[in-house]
Amino acid sequence: MPLVPADTSEAATKNTGKFMLDI
Repeated sequence: MPLVPADTSEAATKNTGKFMLDI
């Protein structure tokens, strides 16, 4: 699972479930 860059923070908000696992 790749780390989520700051630029992807907005996408993380939309895909909280998916990015939560990545973090």
